[in-house]
Amino acid sequence: TQVEVTAGVSAGNLLVMPRQVLEQGQHITATTPDPQFLLDPAGYPRRVEYTNVPVISTADLDKQYDNTIIVDLSDRFVFSIVHVAKAINIPYAEPNYIGQLKDLRSKFGEKPIVVYCDDRTCAASYETVREAQRNGINKIFAYDGGLAEWIQISPQRTTLLGQSSMVPDKLVSSEYFQARILS
Repeated sequence: TQVEVTAGVSAGNLLVMPRQVLEQGQHITATTPDPQFLLDPAGYPRRVEYTNVPVISTADLDKQYDNTIIVDLSDRFVFSIVHVAKAINIPYAEPNYIGQLKDLRSKFGEKPIVVYCDDRTCAASYETVREAQRNGINKIFAYDGGLAEWIQISPQRTTLLGQSSMVPDKLVSSEYFQARILS
């Protein structure tokens, strides 16, 4: 895919582009990220913006998996394709997602709630934790590795197309995928 930049960007600038299929001649808006966005040494760029949001690491979530309520913030379509096994889907885009989190807190008491979205660049998990805390929901954490990291680390606890326990050998390798991208 080729993108023509018409204004406002210099050679070597990083662009953040929306996820969408582009058609010939279609115009989109891309942004250049704030330099602070790129500074987190651990590779979690949003942590710089959300320093007050408690996070849980992949290793800790894997250890605490059985004693944690896991919430997938994806839309229902994405959730139907792939999600952390046992996750509850509460789409971030739904107007009453905080109310649904409050219902979970009432149902499960003080059990930790972990929310996640796509990957390390997604802000939905941080925003959800921030808003939940403002609404009195405690013991809630952002899993900022997101689904992308979870699939790599814990495929046996991932549901793909309704089947639990993904088999990593059945997935397409990055090399195979890259070799078949049409440009």
